[in-house]
Amino acid sequence: MGPAMACRLHGSLVLNKVAGNFHITAGKTLPLPRGHAHIAAFMSDRDYNFSHRIYKFSFGDGTPAVVHPLEGDEKIANISE
Repeated sequence: MGPAMACRLHGSLVLNKVAGNFHITAGKTLPLPRGHAHIAAFMSDRDYNFSHRIYKFSFGDGTPAVVHPLEGDEKIANISE
């Protein structure tokens, strides 16, 4: 996947300081009474290339003493053509 075909995600989340999680995935979501489900039934295996590179990922105000272990992470999917 070349740079012209890649998605670029950026933004911020303002959250309360409580336990929880967020995730990024392909497909549409279906709202349910106790959460949601991801619908990806119409996607082929080739649509699931989740290669990624994380340049910046932080929590809080960016205090230099805080380590952000996801920064610099890169995973390249092994997808056969």
